Amino acid sequence: SWGAALLALGTRRALLYLGAFLLVISSLTLVIFNWASFSPLVQFAILAGTTFALWGLGTWMARQPALGAAGANLQAVAALLVPVVGFALSRPGLLDLAPRPAWQLASALSLGLYLLTAWRTRRAFYAGAAVVAALSLIFATPEALDGGWKSAVATIFLAALVPLTIRLRAAGAAGPAVGVARVGLVGAPLLALGACALYLAGLSDGFAFGVTLLAAALFCVLRHRADGRGWWFWAAVAPPPLALAVILAEFALPLRVQALALALLALAYLWLSAALERRLRPAAAPLALGALLIGVLALLPASLDLPVARFALGPLAALGLSGVALVERGRFAWLGARRDGLAAAALAGGGAALTGWLGALLTLTPLPYGQIGLILLPLAAVAFAGARWWPGALRLAYDSALQTLGVFIALVAGGLALENAATQLPAALLLALIFGGQAALRRGWPWAVLSLGAGLLAAWFALDRFAPGAAWTRAATLTALALSAAYTLGGERLRATALRYWTWPAIAWGALAGAFAAALASSQAFDRHPLAALTFLSLAGLAALHSFRWRQPLLGYGVAPLLATGALIAAGQGFYTAWRPQLGDLALVVCALALGLALPGQVLRRVDRAYALPYEWVAFFLLLLAPLLALGDPARLALTWGTMVGLYALALWRYRQPWLLALAFIAADLAALHAFAWQLPGNPPEQAGLLLAGLVWLQALASAALRRAPVLWNAAGPWGYGSAAIGGVGALALASA
Repeated sequence: SWGAALLALGTRRALLYLGAFLLVISSLTLVIFNWASFSPLVQFAILAGTTFALWGLGTWMARQPALGAAGANLQAVAALLVPVVGFALSRPGLLDLAPRPAWQLASALSLGLYLLTAWRTRRAFYAGAAVVAALSLIFATPEALDGGWKSAVATIFLAALVPLTIRLRAAGAAGPAVGVARVGLVGAPLLALGACALYLAGLSDGFAFGVTLLAAALFCVLRHRADGRGWWFWAAVAPPPLALAVILAEFALPLRVQALALALLALAYLWLSAALERRLRPAAAPLALGALLIGVLALLPASLDLPVARFALGPLAALGLSGVALVERGRFAWLGARRDGLAAAALAGGGAALTGWLGALLTLTPLPYGQIGLILLPLAAVAFAGARWWPGALRLAYDSALQTLGVFIALVAGGLALENAATQLPAALLLALIFGGQAALRRGWPWAVLSLGAGLLAAWFALDRFAPGAAWTRAATLTALALSAAYTLGGERLRATALRYWTWPAIAWGALAGAFAAALASSQAFDRHPLAALTFLSLAGLAALHSFRWRQPLLGYGVAPLLATGALIAAGQGFYTAWRPQLGDLALVVCALALGLALPGQVLRRVDRAYALPYEWVAFFLLLLAPLLALGDPARLALTWGTMVGLYALALWRYRQPWLLALAFIAADLAALHAFAWQLPGNPPEQAGLLLAGLVWLQALASAALRRAPVLWNAAGPWGYGSAAIGGVGALALASA
C-alpha cells in the first residue's frame, strides 16, 4: 500500500538524506548572507541549538525500532559539531580567547562530552573520538613545550591506553575497546613519523625523539598482549637501538661509547631472546635477529677505528661466544636444524672479534704492528687445534667454522707480521709450521700448498736478511735451485705413501722455484762466473731424474733445452778459459750441441723411442738456428753450412728420412756459395752461379742414382730433385744478376 511504501527503509533513507541536504544548504545560505548580522551570542546559540537539536532528533530516532541506524548517524553528525561549538564559545564577544586557549577549550569540551557519550552508548565511534580529543588536548598545550615532547607524551598516552582496551574487552565493552584500539593503531605510527620529521628538520631535540621511539616500542609490546599477534614484536625490535643511537648522539658522546652501547644492547637482546624463548615464544626470533643486526651496526665503526674497536669488540666477542653457549644449553630450539649454522657463525664471529679486540688492546703498547701480528699468529694454531679436538668434536659445523677462523687469523696476523722487516722471517716460518701442522691433521693438499708456499717466503726473507747486496743474486740462485730439488724430489718420494697429498703441491712449488732459479741464472748469463751455466745444467739433470723416476718421456722436452742453454752460456764465456769466442764461433758450438743431443737420443732409443724424440727434435730445431749466429761472416757461415751438410747426411743414414736429403743438398749449396764468397770475395756473381749450377747437376745425378737404389733409398730421389730445382733457380738468379 501507499503507507507501507512511505515507511519503507529506502524511503526513510532518501528522506533523511534530503533533509540533511536541505539543512546544509540552508545553513550555508544563513552563514553566507546573514551570519554577520547576528550577535556573537546569537551565533553561538544557533550552533549549539542546531547541535543539540540534531542530537535530540538522533536520540529519538535511535529509540525507534526501524530508525536506529539513522538516529545513530544523526548523533554522530551532532558529535562532530561539538568542536565547532567549543571554538564558537571562545570567539570575541563571548569568552574572547586566543587561538591556543580556544583550541584547549574545544578539545577539553569535546573530550568530556565524548567520554560521557561513550560511557552511555558503548559505541566505538565515541570512544575513538574521545581518544582523538585527548590527543588534541595534548598538542594544544603551550608552545613552550617542544613539539617532539608532545609527540612523546601522546605516544606514551596511546601505549597506556592499550591495557585499558584489554580491561574494556574483559568487562564486555567491546565497542569502546575497538574504538580506542583503532585510534592507537593509526596514531602511534603517525606520531613516530611526525617525531622523526621534527627531529630531522631541527625542530625537536634527540631526547624527545628517543623517548617517542621507546614509547612506540612499548606500544608494540602491549599491543601483542592485547591481540596476541607475533608481528608486533618484529615492529618493537627496531625502535630501541635507533632511540639509543639518537640519545647518545644528543649527549655528544664519542663514537666509541656509542658503539659500546650498541654492542651491549645486542648482547642484551640475545640473552633476552633466550630468556623469553619458553615463556614468550613469538619474541624470541625478533630479538635474536635484532641482536645480529645491532651487532653488525656496532661492528661497522669498530672495523674502521682502533679506539672504537677497543671498546666495542669485547662485547661483540661476548655476543658470539654467548650464542655458542646458549645453543649448547639447548636454547634457540625454534631454529631447528639451523641451530648448527647459528652456533658455527657465532663461534667464528666471536673468535674473530676476540682476536681483533686483543690486537686493538696490544696497540696501546709500544709494540709495532709486525710484532703484534706475530703475537696473534699462534691463535691460528689454537683455532686449528680447536677444530680438530674441542670444541670442533662437538658439532661438525664447529669444525668448519674454526678452520675458517684459523685461516682468517693466519692471513690477517700473518699479513701484519710480514709487513715488518724485523718479523718477516719468523712470521713466514710460523705460518709454514701452522699450515704444515694443519696439513698433517687434515691430510689435505690445500694446507700443503699454503705450508710449502710459506716455506718459500721464509727462504726469500732469509736471503734478504743474511745475503744483502751484490751476493744476493748468487745466493738466491743457489737457494732456489736447492729448494727446487728438495721440493720436487721430496714430493716424488711421498707419492706412494700416506703423505701423498704433499706430492703435487711440492712439485708445483718446486717447479716455480726452478723457474725462478732459471730467471736469476739468465740475468747472470754474461758474468764471468760458471753459476749460470751450472744452474741450467743442474735443472736439466733434475728434470732428467724426474723423467726417469716418473717414467715420463715428455719431460725430455724440458731437459734438452735446459742442457742446450747451459752449454751455450758456458760457450759464450769461453768455457771459463782464456778463449774469448765471437758470435760466429757459437754457430759451430750449436752444431756440436745438436750432435751432442742427438747422441743421447740414439742411446735412449734402445730403451724406448719416446724418450729419444725430445732430444732429437730439440737437436733438429737447434741446428736450424746455427747459421743465424754467423750472419755477416762468410768464413764461419761456410764452415757452419758444411758442418750441417755432414750432420744432415749422418741423420739421413741413421733415421732413413728422405726429406733430410733436401736439407743436406740445400746446406751444401749454401756452404759452396759462402765458401766462394770467402775465398774469392772480388769475383763476379755469375761465377758463383756457375759453381751452383755444377752442384745442381751433381745433386740431380745423385738423385737419379738414388731412384735406382733399393727400396729403402729410392724415396729420397724426389726430395733430391726438389732441392736441385731450388738450387737451379738460385743459379739462374745469380747469372741474371
